[in-house]
Amino acid sequence: IKGKVNRLVSGYKAYKLAKNLKADVYHFHDLDFVIYGNLLKLTTKKPVIFDIHEIYEMVIENRSWIPPILKPVVRLVVKIDTGRVTKV
Repeated sequence: IKGKVNRLVSGYKAYKLAKNLKADVYHFHDLDFVIYGNLLKLTTKKPVIFDIHEIYEMVIENRSWIPPILKPVVRLVVKIDTGRVTKV
């Protein structure tokens, strides 16, 4: 559980740092930050680029910290969220 909490806290800290930069565009690679990328897009009204290097369905399957019963829900949320940020 500690690792899961740290991951959420780290993502939120990265979001706050990015928002405070007041950048013209934001760019991230990590699937774990998709929700924060959408939050950046909503709160800054700036473009957010999600530069995906993996097949996220496989990444989700391999995340041992996601309970198997929740993986279909996580896949759906990620699919919706990745559709809201700009893909390169």
